[in-house]
Amino acid sequence: KGGDCVELSVLGATFLTIADISNVFFYVPPDSSDPDSAHIALGVHVGEMGRKGYKLFEGKAYYYAEMAGTTGTSNNRVSYKLGQLPQ
Repeated sequence: KGGDCVELSVLGATFLTIADISNVFFYVPPDSSDPDSAHIALGVHVGEMGRKGYKLFEGKAYYYAEMAGTTGTSNNRVSYKLGQLPQ
């Protein structure tokens, strides 16, 4: 029915890899006031899109892809576009 950020990111990476779409994992370190706030998301290489929300890795732009769809430790579902960083 669901999963956490790690499970959903691994699932998404598996589908992207099968489709031969280059991907990486983004690790967001925990907030100093909340050690449980570490986060994992996907980075997807789709060519240059001309927008923010990407990191270069080995010369390729990988756009942030939020897989968990929640904000922080809340379970409120939020939709993010490719390259849109959570606030």
